[in-house]
Amino acid sequence: MAGAKLTLILSGFIQAPGSEGLLPFWNGFIDIQKCLPNQLPLEQIVAHSWNSEFSSLVKSVYGPNDLAIEQQNCSFPQLACSVEAPTQIEVQSEKLSEIWDPISASRLLANAYSRSKAVQLAQELETGYGQALLTNWDIGQGNAVTRQRPILDAALPTEYLYLSSSADVDEGYCDNWAVMPLGLVEHFTDFADFVMASLVKENSYLEKFSRTGWPRAQRQSIYANLLKHPLAQGIHAGISCAVHEVLTRAQGTAFFSRVIRRLLTPLNRFLQRPTITAENSCIETSKQSKLIFPLSKALNGNSILKYFLLSKGLRQKTRFLTCSDFSSASQTGQLINPAALVLIVEDADDSEISTLLAESPLPLSSVYQLQKHRVIEHRFSDQSGWTISVLDATSKDPIDKLTVALNAITNASADFQPILLLPSVKQYLACSDWFYLNALLKYVAWSRSNFVSLDGMGKEQIFKDFPDLYTADETATFRCFNLIATAAPMLELVRELHNSESEHQNIGRKFFTISRRVPLFCDLSGHKK
Repeated sequence: MAGAKLTLILSGFIQAPGSEGLLPFWNGFIDIQKCLPNQLPLEQIVAHSWNSEFSSLVKSVYGPNDLAIEQQNCSFPQLACSVEAPTQIEVQSEKLSEIWDPISASRLLANAYSRSKAVQLAQELETGYGQALLTNWDIGQGNAVTRQRPILDAALPTEYLYLSSSADVDEGYCDNWAVMPLGLVEHFTDFADFVMASLVKENSYLEKFSRTGWPRAQRQSIYANLLKHPLAQGIHAGISCAVHEVLTRAQGTAFFSRVIRRLLTPLNRFLQRPTITAENSCIETSKQSKLIFPLSKALNGNSILKYFLLSKGLRQKTRFLTCSDFSSASQTGQLINPAALVLIVEDADDSEISTLLAESPLPLSSVYQLQKHRVIEHRFSDQSGWTISVLDATSKDPIDKLTVALNAITNASADFQPILLLPSVKQYLACSDWFYLNALLKYVAWSRSNFVSLDGMGKEQIFKDFPDLYTADETATFRCFNLIATAAPMLELVRELHNSESEHQNIGRKFFTISRRVPLFCDLSGHKK
């Protein structure tokens, strides 16, 4: 893929029918950023969705080149003409694998039509040569605890269509994401019509799936079926790690080490062996057993995708990838439509500010230094670049100086931009996850009235709209210099802090606190923020 450029094609529901919160949407945005290698620059984004109420959110988060958002008013009357298939399928719609959520025929068709419409938007752009990443807003994983990002690597040959591998590949190809040359994208313009034809028996999908025999499929062993259960997967992972650790330590020519290696090496090979399927074995198709599934399991986007690719003659161009195929270090990631922010620091010298302006991964619209008796404003404009102004403060009080900075932000009509308050420039540049921070800043700017404390203290319950956020306990306190918010609510807050004559404030409003396994910011002494 070296030298190629990438088109991101998004489709589906931003917020699934019947669900609460936007957590899957934000998880998808963060994961997509992290999966993009910097050798494959993102050139354009096209998107389609049925959630018209989130049009402004999509524009501010992704900044797509082309966007179509419609209200889903169609109940797909074609399904009524074929009562047997949709009715029998939906009566007991359960999946062979637990990672596939139950779904209705209308929902399956809605996702298919959304994907086809998004592909049509991509076809209308001057795309030229390059690769395309097709995925849903949530990467097809909803609120799943264990998430798998799309797998892209600039070293991969560009002529193939890449999908995620799974133990259930015989039943269907995972449709969470697909990477392919732009020349193959046109095949998906009629994907929705193919899904409809499959459900109303206008092709042989249902016949092959439940009666005559599913292509490229074979019965799996008891061991392989057991490994599909989450508990068995956990046990398998634990044993594999333990065996690998023992073998790593049993190096050298000592007698005991050689005995350990001789005993555990066969077990390690067995544990690392991939699941044998008809798709990855060398068994001829004609010699494979005719495997069929109950009709109630045919309402399955993965199985329909498999039959779609087989019908289009694309199987020979299809390859399957797992997260272990490439080193995670090669996935450097790309910031998508990075959010411009205002940074306020308690103090910084000139060299630190110069480093900040040159090295900040996120665009800075302005920076404010709160010095002893004044506030130094660094403001950027396209015409004149960076300009420096000195703003006088009424006292040495940090709250007074913060008020001066916030008033300047409001007067510059930048009150809609997210503001990040940190003690130092070095702490900002030491951010552990720029992709998460980019998403968080966009969320704060979109929600306007929300405050996010970086202290991670006083968490009460999980917040349903954004990952790793918790509603804050009303008794919790925070420092105003570890905070993200916009100007208007921030001004209101500092006035309250000024009246209370304290840098700390009880949280009694719309406050959230970050709680992450790896802190977002750390100071130089290693103290977690």
